[in-house]
Amino acid sequence: MGQAKARGPYAKTAARREEIVQAARESFAEHGYAHSSLRDIAARVGITAAGLLHHFRSKEELLGSVLAQRDTEGWEKGTAEVSSPDDFAPYFSLALREHQDAPEVMCLWIELAAAASRPDHPAHSYFVDRETRGVRHLVEGLREYAARGALRDGITPESAAVQIQAMLSGLQMQWLVMRTSTSSGLLRTFCAGCSSRAVSHGAEGQGKGQAARLRRAVRSKARRLDDG
Repeated sequence: MGQAKARGPYAKTAARREEIVQAARESFAEHGYAHSSLRDIAARVGITAAGLLHHFRSKEELLGSVLAQRDTEGWEKGTAEVSSPDDFAPYFSLALREHQDAPEVMCLWIELAAAASRPDHPAHSYFVDRETRGVRHLVEGLREYAARGALRDGITPESAAVQIQAMLSGLQMQWLVMRTSTSSGLLRTFCAGCSSRAVSHGAEGQGKGQAARLRRAVRSKARRLDDG
């Protein structure tokens, strides 16, 4: 009996951490990260700040969990909404715009990622896993599209996945610095180039160009015959 009671708090730990992360998201959204306090976050789930620190060692670690939750939701949404390379640009453009609605969180994410490049940082393993997982998810999806003939010949799922991941990170950084965005156009151009439709459209365009040149040559020859 005593052992069963002792295990009770541990059985609730995951649920409590989930509650704290959700409360932190709400607090960050309402007050911004800098002005949110552990006391406010703790009060939202009915515990003290000291009690919160039993689950998360710092507000920075809590931010990492908030970002991880956002990533998970993003991947689940992407899996449901993206069915071909043609869907990449609209989906990622919308995701970038949603991130731009919370520039402070985006900036903090980039700062945290830079700090976590140190192997001894608490969030280091999370960011390494995030990059690996992100590329892996993209590769899996792109392999399916390649098997259906939707991916352009000569483009491997692995190379396209790394380029997409790098482009998304770069566009976020660019927007933070410039506060202007050409992300939608760039994403459309890149993703269109990955699609097998780009090849067929290109071939169709070449065929139309050749036909137009042939018609002009025929008309030119006919005029010369008339003049003669």
